[in-house]
Amino acid sequence: MKAKHSKKPPDTILPKKHLELADEFKLIDFSHLEVARQLCLIERDNFGKLSPQALHHSAWTKKNDTDEPMAIHEIAHFANNLTRWLLYQVLQEKTIEERSKVLSHIIKIAGHLLSLNNFNSLLAFYLALENHVMQRLTSVWKLLSKKVMAIYNTFSVMDPSKNFSKYRALVVNVHPPVIPCHEIVLKDLLYTTEVGDDFNDDQKTIINVHKLFNMGDLISKFLDSDSMQYNFFFEYSIYTAIREGVVYCPFTEQQLEALI
Repeated sequence: MKAKHSKKPPDTILPKKHLELADEFKLIDFSHLEVARQLCLIERDNFGKLSPQALHHSAWTKKNDTDEPMAIHEIAHFANNLTRWLLYQVLQEKTIEERSKVLSHIIKIAGHLLSLNNFNSLLAFYLALENHVMQRLTSVWKLLSKKVMAIYNTFSVMDPSKNFSKYRALVVNVHPPVIPCHEIVLKDLLYTTEVGDDFNDDQKTIINVHKLFNMGDLISKFLDSDSMQYNFFFEYSIYTAIREGVVYCPFTEQQLEALI
């Protein structure tokens, strides 16, 4: 289903101070709404690099001399780094008050991601917020307002228990634009690929159409670029600062834990 845009995109919310380089900014320098918007565009661009060949027969799980699976690895790398980068944004602050401000900012961004149906970025935020390093900051969490905590409680939709049942119940009813959670779709695609025969007979003449249909449906969730068309302006400075900050995040979880 194609996302239809009949209105002019909303005005970009620019940072109050000018930033020359990506490493000069902190997440809190940018509007929480605008960060969510630019993350939607980043994810759209990442997903746009995918091809059917990269998803066929679990190609991303196997050694391959081509670049086909690289797009999937890029999506996964961005998601993993995004989680660590969010942890760093909080832990780099020295005081409880400043850490609480950044944590509140992150929760507000995630709230916008949920309303914008960007579930891929939302899962990265959820994992950062639920990470044991973040959860150990009890004095920081205590400073959050009731309003912010109410937003935080809505993220239970990304709870991985019962095979992401809450997410699955929600995503089937949302309207485009939408960015699906790559981890969940890949898990389903891998299961569908590996379970069941490709043919319905021993002579391998009758194709298992049911399996083929299920695989095609899952792959289409990755390749349906029309459903990922967000009606936002591309803002180079914010888009680039976020993307480069995340992609080149150098910190391991062990290094982040040392910052507590």
